Amino acid sequence: MKTTEPHDQLQSDIAFLHGILAEVITQREGSGFFELLSGVLRVSAKYQNTKNDEDFSSLQNLFAEFDAERAEKITRALACYLSLVNIAEEHQKVLHEREAWRSIEDDAALRDLGAAFRSLSEAGISAERLYDAVTNLHIELVLTAHPTEIMRRSLLQKYSSIAKHLEIRSYTDLPPYEQRLNTEAIRREIFGMWETDAIRKKKPTPTDEAYGGLLVFEQTLWHELPRFLREVSDLLERETGRPLPVDAVPICFASWMGGDRDGNRQRDRQRDAARSLARAMDGGGTLRTRD
Repeated sequence: MKTTEPHDQLQSDIAFLHGILAEVITQREGSGFFELLSGVLRVSAKYQNTKNDEDFSSLQNLFAEFDAERAEKITRALACYLSLVNIAEEHQKVLHEREAWRSIEDDAALRDLGAAFRSLSEAGISAERLYDAVTNLHIELVLTAHPTEIMRRSLLQKYSSIAKHLEIRSYTDLPPYEQRLNTEAIRREIFGMWETDAIRKKKPTPTDEAYGGLLVFEQTLWHELPRFLREVSDLLERETGRPLPVDAVPICFASWMGGDRDGNRQRDRQRDAARSLARAMDGGGTLRTRD
């Protein structure tokens, strides 16, 4: 893995992603539009640094010259830039967590749950009491969907894909050819970001909400929850000498998604569709993308 300082690596990742986005925007919208966008970014950065009323007025005047279509494209480009910054920042958080876990044998490196278990032990909580408390946990997470949710799932999947490929970029043991393939994969996803309308034009049905919630399970929870529980088990064994029992269920899920809305006369049919989707997931199936 690259050993660059975290801040430098973050700035490098942001510059890398923004560079590809700049190429895509220039390719699709022309150099004139990109120069206009660059001007907006320069004025915005200046105001961010100075917080000067005059610089803010310059930014307002710049936007006042745009028609609705141009303003929409500029706004969409700025949203893409910010989304890529968020992806790069999340990636750095993941790398930081992994670095901390590499020194887990050092007591000072224990964090989060490990630190909590250790502090409870030091406060006089017996290993038996700590073990009983953890194994008898029952945390129910309720998934819901706000009816005004407008982020398209296809965009969320692109963000996830970019994050995965950015992680691959962090390692230096790949041959140059595979790194080039990885860069091209990122380029395709960023191209797709720019070409995808970010705003959902149709109000999602309860069935759509249920589908979106099950995608969360397929893409994240199904992988991350077992990993997290293994981490809990390892830390518990480290502190008490016993891991989580195989029948322990400290975390479970409930959902409001796919339920009725006020005045919805198709509740039963939509509820049945949601249940069918859930059964498909429970049987080990995967859901095909709907957007």
